[in-house]
Amino acid sequence: MQLLKGCVDLLVLRDVIERHGVPNCEALRRLQRHLLANPGAPLGIAKFHRDLRSQGMAVGEESLRDLLPYSSQ
Repeated sequence: MQLLKGCVDLLVLRDVIERHGVPNCEALRRLQRHLLANPGAPLGIAKFHRDLRSQGMAVGEESLRDLLPYSSQ
């Protein structure tokens, strides 16, 4: 599992972050991991936002919506 997380961080996230200049790398990383862990489940941005906020992450709901297109690249 650790190897897979490392591959996601290295291959997917670094490429997207460098290519598009994504400002909130941690939010993108968590979003990407959530989507990969739940491939068939619908994503509720509002619920995901609340979950991140409850974990102490300062991110806006609109910022998460802006990150969604980067998840499919």
